[in-house]
This record gives sequence, structure tokens and C-alpha cells, in this order.
Amino acid sequence: MLASWGPRRDLLAQTQQQLNAEIEGLKTLRARVEEIDRSIEESRTSLHEALRLEDEASMHEGEPPHELAELVGLSREDQYQLADSLEDFERRRAKLEHSLDAARMDAVRSQSDYEVFAEQAKAADSKIQFASQRKVKLGLALALTLLMAFAGSFVLYSSPDHGGVSYLIAGVALVAFALVIGAAGVSIALKPIPGEDELDEELKKRDWVVQQDKKTVEACERSLRDFDVQVVSFLEANGLKAAAGSLRRARRLLDQLDDYHTSCTTENLNHQARSLQCASIRKELAECKNQRVELCRKAGFDDGASLEAISQAIERKEQDRAKTAAAAAETDRQHGELSERLAAARSSTDFDEAKFKCEEVEARLRETYRRLSVLFIAKRSLEAAIAEWERKSQPEVYRTASRLLSQMTDGAWRQVRMNAQGELEVIDAVKTVRPPHLLSLGTRQQLYLSLRIALLLSAVNVGRGLPVLCDDILVNFDDERRAQAARALAELARYRQVILFTCHSDVAALMGTVDPRSNLIQL
Repeated sequence: MLASWGPRRDLLAQTQQQLNAEIEGLKTLRARVEEIDRSIEESRTSLHEALRLEDEASMHEGEPPHELAELVGLSREDQYQLADSLEDFERRRAKLEHSLDAARMDAVRSQSDYEVFAEQAKAADSKIQFASQRKVKLGLALALTLLMAFAGSFVLYSSPDHGGVSYLIAGVALVAFALVIGAAGVSIALKPIPGEDELDEELKKRDWVVQQDKKTVEACERSLRDFDVQVVSFLEANGLKAAAGSLRRARRLLDQLDDYHTSCTTENLNHQARSLQCASIRKELAECKNQRVELCRKAGFDDGASLEAISQAIERKEQDRAKTAAAAAETDRQHGELSERLAAARSSTDFDEAKFKCEEVEARLRETYRRLSVLFIAKRSLEAAIAEWERKSQPEVYRTASRLLSQMTDGAWRQVRMNAQGELEVIDAVKTVRPPHLLSLGTRQQLYLSLRIALLLSAVNVGRGLPVLCDDILVNFDDERRAQAARALAELARYRQVILFTCHSDVAALMGTVDPRSNLIQL
């Protein structure tokens, strides 16, 4: 008798194992989808960053500086030849500058020599004038010497008459002093004095040297100016007009040109690298999306199934598992009770009666087991059908409900939708989103009426032979919205039989006006 419990317990255990496997599979799927979503988000972020860098590079990329506009077309070989020419010009200019500096130094040196010699010549002229004065002074000295000698001789001659030694000494002194003055005058007169003609000749020679040095400086400056004109012509002919004749600035322009070519090459390499990176990211992003779609399809979900939908499926499976576990526990409990009762019945005198009751219970259990199997199969079929209907028909239901709600509210509320959390929302004419509990009673009833009518219109082939019963569903509407709701019921009545119960005569009259084909039955 207890053997009939075995298949049921085995089925429950098998169902439990299958649910466990399905739950583990869904959890693995959720983890994999989460990982893929993170990879997709990271790839999108990387792609956005790469595109931003590319846009920034495109913004900074532009025409070369105006001073390099004529040089951009030069090849590397032309650039090197131009650099060599500039170096040759710099060497030649250095030689010319050196020659000019040497000429200027010679000119300064000869000018200094001339000025020094001129000063010396002036000093010589002073000496000649001094010689003339010296002759005059010599004459005066000789005259004074003769006068003093005459005076001394007179004193000496007069000393015997006066008989004084002092006259004698004075006369000797005057004679001696006259001799000294005369000797000094003769010494000065005999000293040699240079000639004036020789000084003039030397001064002319030195002046000629100064003029020649100045001509040399002018020639060097003229050569340097001619060289500068040649350099300017060369620079302008080779696209270096911006250098303004400066060899150093021309070298800097060539260095800038080299830097510009290097930056352009680097930017091209960076652009190629960014393009390859973007292509790689797009490929990875497409692979992640395809992998996600494939996983969702294998698990029986839509291509764009969200993590919330997967979590809800896991929750439903866990509820089924809990119910199956409870059923298995109840089966074990009943099996234990029955075993105890059978053991007691074997020792009891009422064994036959207990045996009959046991067979009756086993028969009921077999029937219950069969019904349970049917219910499990029906439940799974119903879940699959509901999921398929939600995937295919739900958007049409919300579109129809949105149209009916907009019709009932005269455009005040225009859209009905389900948000990511699975909650119902309505949107008004200015895009304001509100949940149903924030609506007025009449608007909320119109929303639910729109949803019911839309559901019945979408499922035209389900229960079409059954009438739709409505009990005073228009009493909370104002006149205008009541008329629009009556038109919605009339639209439903074209596909199904609609029976509207009301105790308001104006509602009955309104239905007759909206749908002349309607029948009024008074009870």
C-alpha cells in the first residue's frame, strides 16, 4: 500500500532537482549578463573617450603657421640642402664680419696714432716758438751780462778810490754773476730744435693711412651690405621671407618646420592608433551584444531582457521550489502518518477496515497525484503562454489603452506604459509622468477601464463567446468623459457582447445615443 507513495515522492524530488538546476542556470545567466553589461558599459565609456580625443585632435588640427606656409611643401632633401646653404651663408657672413672688425680696429688704431702724433706736432711748434723767445731772452741775458760786467768793472775800478773792501766784493760779485748769466744764455742758445717741415711730412703720411683705413672699412661695410641683399634675395626665393633677411631666424624657421613635420607625423600615427582602437572597441561591443542576445534566447528570454526580468524569473522559480519542497514535506508527513496507522492496524482487530480505508486513501492520493501532475504541467504551460503573450501582445495592449485613455480624457492623459520596475505609469500632454495612485478617482477608473478594454480587444479570440459584465462603471465620470467612455464600450461591443448594469437613466440614454444598436432591458 505504501508503494504507491514512491512515484509521487520521486516526482517531487525530480521536480525539486529540476527547479534547482533551473535556478542555478538562471543565476549563472544573471551573473553572465551582469558581466556582459559591465563590459558593454566599459566599452561604451572607452569608445566615448576615444571619440572625444579624436574630436579634440580634429579641433586642434589646422593650417600650419603663416610663416611656414611656403615651406610646408619642401621635401626632406630640399630642407637639408636649404640648411646647408644657410650654414654656408653664415660662414661667409662671419668672414665678412671678421674682416670688417679687423678694418675697424686698424682704422681706430691709425686714427689714434694720428691724433697722438698731431699732439706731438703741436708740442714741437710750441718748442719752436720757445726757441724764438729763447733767442730774445739770450739777447737780453747778454745785454744784462754786459751791463752787469760794466757795473762790476766800474765798482772794481772805483774801489781804490773809496778804500772799502765791500766795493771790491760787490764788484767781483757783479762780474761773476754777469759771467754766469752769459754762460746760461749761451747754453740755451746752443741746444738743437727739430725742424717744422719734417713734422708736417710725417703728419700727412699718418693722415693718408687713416684715410686708407676708412676706405677699407667702407669697402667691408659695402661688401657686407651686398651680402645681406644677396641673403635676402636667397631667403625670399626659397620661401623664407618671414625671416626678414636674418640667417638666425631662417634657421629657427627650419627648426620650426622640422618640428611641424614631426608633430604632423606623430598626429597621423595617433589618429591611426585611435581609429584602430575605436574599431576594436566597436567590434568588442558588437560581440558582447551578440553574446548577450544569444544567452537570453537560449534561456527563453527576449533579446533585450533586463536583469530585473531575469531576477523576477529566478524569484518565481524559487517560489515554485518552495512550494514543491512544502509539498514534498507534506507528502513525507502523510507517508509517516500512514505508516504509523498501518503499523497500528496490523496489530488491531479492525485490520480489514483499516486496510479498506488505506486503499481508499491510496486511491485518493493517486488521484491527487495525477491532478498535481496535471496542475504542474498546466502551470508551466500557462507561464510560457503568459510570457509569450507579454512579449508579443503587451505593447499592443498599452498602445490601445493609451488611445482609449486619451479619448476618454480628451487628450489630458496621452500614454500608458510599464516602467523598468514593472509599475504602471501614465503621461499627460506636457510629458508629466505619474503613477495611478496620484490620479483622481475618476481618472484612475478611466485608466483601469482603458486597460481592461484594450486587453479584451487584443485577445479577441480568447473567451469570445462569454459576455463582458459592467456594473455602473460610468457613475464617477463627468458628462464629457462619460460620453467618451461610452464610445469605448461601444467599440468593445463590436467584438464582444457587453452587458452594462446601471440604475441611472441618463447613462442608459447615453448608451442608446452612442450605439443605436444597443438593446435596453429594464428589470
